[in-house]
This record gives sequence, C-alpha cells and structure tokens, in this order.
Amino acid sequence: YILKRLSPQDLIRLSQVCSRLRNISRGDCMWEKHVEQKWSRLVGDDAYHEWKYHTTKCKELLVDQNLSEPFGTISGDSPSQRLHSYLKINRTLIGLIKNHSKMALYIFLETGRFWFPAQVYK
Repeated sequence: YILKRLSPQDLIRLSQVCSRLRNISRGDCMWEKHVEQKWSRLVGDDAYHEWKYHTTKCKELLVDQNLSEPFGTISGDSPSQRLHSYLKINRTLIGLIKNHSKMALYIFLETGRFWFPAQVYK
C-alpha cells in the first residue's frame, strides 16, 4: 500500500535497492495509477492499442532476431492499428517492454520514445 503512493521517480529509485524491491516496484499495479493520472487525458484507446501492437511486434521480432536498432514506425500492418505511431527501442530497453508494460508505457511516453499524432486526444 505504501509503495503505491510513491512517485514514478521514487519507484525507479526503489527498484535499484534490491531485486525483490525491483520486481515489486516495476509491477503493472504500481504504474497503473501513474499512467492514468499523467497520460489518460492525452492517451485514448487508439494510442493504447498502438502501444499494444508495437510491444507485441517487438516481442515477435525478439524471437526472430537481435533487436539493437530503433524499431521505427509501423503502419498499416494490422487492422488494429489506427495511427501512424513511432516506437524507438534499443537493447537496454527490451527487458522493460517484455516484462513491465505499464512502467514501460509511462517511461516511453515521458521520454518521447513512443509518440503518435496529436489527434489522439480523447
């Protein structure tokens, strides 16, 4: 309960203490509130579907090859894709996407590694 009250920066700091706290602080339940508070007014259902599509594609590519370059744009490959969005990923961020979806979404939106047209606004 106490950890859910921490800020995103404090959760990231907490994840550096030990492996147990890292696993707890990176869990989706810790990041749902932060994603909702910071990004819910801008990120609608379409953008969330885009994020899911990109992360699924990244996971598929990881099985086939080593991903070490920016992932780039994907558009028109799937009926679920609604926007022309961009996801920039490198080797150091692969584990974050694979295992910690909400934390990754928050960090990628915050840092500009995942972006989409402004028309996403609800």
